[in-house]
Amino acid sequence: SSTEAGAGDGYGNVCSSYSTAIGQLASTTGNMYGVYDMAAGVTENTQANRGGSFTTYTATMPQTKYIDTYYVPPFGTQPSWSSSSSESYYNFDNCLFESCGGHSLHEARTRQSISSDTQSWGLDTSSSAYYNSPWFERGGDTSSSAGIWNSYNTPGYNFISIGFRVIAQNIAKTTSITAQEKAIPFSSVITDNNITTMQALTSSICQSADYDSSNGGINENNTVTLTDTRANNQAYLVRKLADGNCWMIDNLKLELKNGMVLSPVNTNVTSDTTIYFTQNGAAGGVALDGMTYNFTTSGYLTRDNTNANGYDGIGENNYTAWRQVDPSNIAMCKDNYYSGNGNGDITYNNNSKTGCGYLYNFYTAAAGTVDRTKTNGEANGSICPAGWKLPSGRNSSGDYGKLDLAYQPGGTGTGGIRLGDDVISQNLWLSAGAWQGTLSGMYVSEIIKHGEGYYWSSSIVSNSAAYFALFSIDFVGPGSASWPWYYGYAVRCLVG
Repeated sequence: SSTEAGAGDGYGNVCSSYSTAIGQLASTTGNMYGVYDMAAGVTENTQANRGGSFTTYTATMPQTKYIDTYYVPPFGTQPSWSSSSSESYYNFDNCLFESCGGHSLHEARTRQSISSDTQSWGLDTSSSAYYNSPWFERGGDTSSSAGIWNSYNTPGYNFISIGFRVIAQNIAKTTSITAQEKAIPFSSVITDNNITTMQALTSSICQSADYDSSNGGINENNTVTLTDTRANNQAYLVRKLADGNCWMIDNLKLELKNGMVLSPVNTNVTSDTTIYFTQNGAAGGVALDGMTYNFTTSGYLTRDNTNANGYDGIGENNYTAWRQVDPSNIAMCKDNYYSGNGNGDITYNNNSKTGCGYLYNFYTAAAGTVDRTKTNGEANGSICPAGWKLPSGRNSSGDYGKLDLAYQPGGTGTGGIRLGDDVISQNLWLSAGAWQGTLSGMYVSEIIKHGEGYYWSSSIVSNSAAYFALFSIDFVGPGSASWPWYYGYAVRCLVG
């Protein structure tokens, strides 16, 4: 402190002059450049964290090269031999030489299983970071258990007796731990934060995890299963991909029913949105409240008088009707569908939880947030879960284009022939790739183009067309082509 000895800090504490034995003179060189006493005086925050956890005090995580991570598991789970009474103690028990060697935790405890706050050397505090208080503190302030072996925890807030110090380190020459060993796996972050639903996964949580590039990104570190809290609690595979985003790698399969309300609590909309349907071909545009229809490949259910092509009797294309189709009886959408062809043998949907999902027109995919006055920009909502969105398209700056570029650096991100030209990009989109696309086709008056995958983006071309992503066994077009709103395409969502 720079205040004179005996001065108050406004909190009832007495501050000491900078030039005293516990100020400047505590330095080994007698000035600010020396090594200061670590035994007490102030509790010091560290860049050490339990399993990639964070709280409202720490909305984002630092880069992995600047942090020590104590992974979950084993942290967060009490060992079978432990007699500890709380996670702050049994996480100390998890601190073996293999996971904590050299950190003055495993080496400094005075008993095998910690059961109190004074079981580190010198009766220093022996409390580890835990779920609700995931950051490590060291040193301590003026309590009797403060000292160089002190270990405590904090949610990450600031306080009068908590400080920190900095060190200079040549990160580039620190080679004893590899980047992957220092990484925070996406699956661990999900487990550590007790996330089980799509709606609970936020952008900040996704970004706090690292991408694991092994096996082309298709691995257990990058992949989790979450459920949608709507309808029938449909399960989806979610994967952290090379663009740094968390994507659904199953097609959306949300069955929309007449009178169903999409709420901001569970859906990517800003206000309650009610879905109304009439039977295809019914007179006028009267909603049949309370009625439920099955969706089949025979046609859409619409809110006005249209035929299957989306054309009504007065000459106006029907672009603003709720529409969906179930393509599950198409061969390409069957589980483990096998195709032998000149480009190689391919098995589709072998890992999918939803197959082809449902096909939706653009108005439905955008959750009714667009109308014929909207001529450009992005849809303001979607039928994606709350906290998720439709990927943007248009060009290489869109979400689809950025993902494609992440797998084929130096490319255009706008599509083109890939087979034999850029196999890495091609493999990303296909069923066996990291994105696990399905060849679900498209719906106009019936399901056509069964050997291709079509996916809506959020990006609008005009008041009648929007961008979409397209791929097949020999072509990739990541969001740079556009077709009419009334076509039926599949939907994938990403966190954002």
